[in-house]
Amino acid sequence: MKGLKSDEKRKQMRQYLTRTICIFSLILMGCQHSPINFTESQPPNTPKLTQLANAPVLQPLSSSVNETPSQKLTSIRLSSRFTSHHWTTNQSTVNKSTVNQSAVNKRETDQETTNDQSLNSIYFIGVSPHSALESPDVLIEAFSQRRAQLANQQQSAELIACYDSIRFRASLHSMAITMQCSANLSQMQKVIMDFWQNESFNNINLETVQRNLKLNKHIGAFTGSEIDQVFRQQLLGADHPYNLNINNQELINELVKTNRLQQLHIATRDKLQWHLFTRTSKENNDSFTENKNDWPLWLIQDSANVSSEPNQDLTAANNPASSVETTPTIYIIDAPDTVQTQVRIGFVTNNNTIGCKTISPLLGRGYSGRLFYDLREVRGLTYGVYGRCIDAPLSQYLFFYGSTALENSGAFLQGILDHTKLLTEQKVSQAEIDSVATYLIGRRLLSLDTTFGHESDYIRHVLAGKTAKQAQEQINAISQLTPEQLLQLSIETFSSQPTIVLRGDADKMTQDIRDKLPNWQIKPISAN
Repeated sequence: MKGLKSDEKRKQMRQYLTRTICIFSLILMGCQHSPINFTESQPPNTPKLTQLANAPVLQPLSSSVNETPSQKLTSIRLSSRFTSHHWTTNQSTVNKSTVNQSAVNKRETDQETTNDQSLNSIYFIGVSPHSALESPDVLIEAFSQRRAQLANQQQSAELIACYDSIRFRASLHSMAITMQCSANLSQMQKVIMDFWQNESFNNINLETVQRNLKLNKHIGAFTGSEIDQVFRQQLLGADHPYNLNINNQELINELVKTNRLQQLHIATRDKLQWHLFTRTSKENNDSFTENKNDWPLWLIQDSANVSSEPNQDLTAANNPASSVETTPTIYIIDAPDTVQTQVRIGFVTNNNTIGCKTISPLLGRGYSGRLFYDLREVRGLTYGVYGRCIDAPLSQYLFFYGSTALENSGAFLQGILDHTKLLTEQKVSQAEIDSVATYLIGRRLLSLDTTFGHESDYIRHVLAGKTAKQAQEQINAISQLTPEQLLQLSIETFSSQPTIVLRGDADKMTQDIRDKLPNWQIKPISAN
């Protein structure tokens, strides 16, 4: 009898489980086939700005922003490729009242905090104004491993703090190392120089370097670097130096087997023009040395590898697209089952610097831009949408970027395009132009009042081939624009078809995008 009852219970349990599984299966099938309600499009909304009666009058930038008696920069050229700079005092200040009047939200800057004046600081940077560097991403990862190796060998708490403060910064035209600590400058200079010596990478863990670089590629699918790379390839052309010189998978795969890293390290070092900026605290009056015997030979000897003339990179850069689409095209990186869509929209703006640098903040300066106001605050299509003007030595382009929910894909994309079109059809109010100029002036002042802000500003001028005065005059010219002039600049900026790259679930969003932008063709594109 007991056996029969046990069998009956097991039978009932199986029936219960079977019914439960069937119910869940039906629920899941229903969810999979439920239609997506895509967001409808709307005409663009623009903010209404008025000039406040008691608002401060916008003041143009002056030469005093760059250098004051309390922050005079003394420079000595020690060789054709090396210049040493030293601040005569420990101060790095800007006119705080002007910053306050600028009405710029400091949270919108991506700069670091103000210099710690009790510490000595070094900023050592090599620049290549006329050609792009090869694989700076690989060198930065190798430097990180070298820093960990050297820090583990130190016994001095003071020097350990120095290594902890080291930061590596790279672009396709520069490689920089910064340091802030209480050691004297001669000790700090030796630490910095060690990263560029011939044998620096001999004993680092190449497997870790390789593994981290491959991991970064996978992480890039979520952080945006994956779509950024594909976007630049479509915007500038696959053969542009900015696309050839990063994410070199062949080099990454061969790191452990060959000595290509060492070759890249020395070739990069010998190609660059070098600047060393030093600053001492009040308590430490140490300064840089003019004695060439105190510097490594590779830094002070004149090198035939360093050229002040443009090279073949400029030829590729001036021919950005290898093939031109006759029909406006939207490229989609398919990412099945993702719940959001990443968007990149760009325009090449060579020879239209004022237009690029004005329109970028007008539409995309975060909380204060037209895109953020309309697409987030009014319509709720995104958490954030932004614009940037890239004014690099080998290319200049304007682009807008952001992410949106799957159901907002078409409306979000069309919303950005509608705002670019609106600028070519309607004048912008003078109050809105003034707000852009105020933002740009305030951002520049705030950037100077950050760690290594003046040094970075100096290098930007070197790479752009401009003086500080010319850079200031450019911002001042924006503050003097009229609505009629900005309308003409907008027409010039948006005269060509935009390059558009999306990343998201192509099967789910393609039809919505076709419905909203019927004149555009849609093409799949690989991120590999």
